Amino acid sequence: MPIVNGRFHINPAHGRAVERARLARAERNALPRHRNQEDEQSGHWVTINGRHVLIDEAQAGRASRSARDRIAATAEKHSGSTAWAYAKRKANFPVGTNKCNKFVYDVTKEAGAEATTIGSDGKPRPPLAAEWADPNAIIPGWRLLGPNETPEPGDVAAYKLPGGGTRFTGHPGIVTSVGANGTVHAIAAHESVVGPDEKFQPRRGIVTYHRYAGDQR
Repeated sequence: MPIVNGRFHINPAHGRAVERARLARAERNALPRHRNQEDEQSGHWVTINGRHVLIDEAQAGRASRSARDRIAATAEKHSGSTAWAYAKRKANFPVGTNKCNKFVYDVTKEAGAEATTIGSDGKPRPPLAAEWADPNAIIPGWRLLGPNETPEPGDVAAYKLPGGGTRFTGHPGIVTSVGANGTVHAIAAHESVVGPDEKFQPRRGIVTYHRYAGDQR
């Protein structure tokens, strides 16, 4: 029986007993019973292409952490670049446009954690700056941090700015580190160059943080 993406086990309705037992036998023999019970409860069932599979939360968490590390490292790699400058064209973003959300999209895509949402035409597109800053916006695979959670490297930070027609726009960046005192250090695309941005400090109701949680599309 197959393992999907290396981290899913087949649902019992489709033969869990055989594959699950084979994969977990060694661990069950080596660990206390209460640990095995916790492991059994650490996943949740989803349906993929008509099949029911169990997502291992521990493995998914490790994959998410690895992706977030790559996101932070990729953002730092592009520090000093002028590729996302206001006066330059970047893919379908023409000259004379702000590209902070394009930078975030390109970084997440390069890091293997592409952030997209569905546009009004029904097609996937990069989230707008305003959507990163909006706590009510839905960005598949990315979850909004709660008020008691601390930003970490690889999170996308954003805050609202006036403009954007009748609503608002925003400014997003990538968290690259957090100091012992809670100071958030980030990198974002500015008007002329990609570089550090210290404006993403925790302010309830003003700054939002989204964290990659895995491919949920």
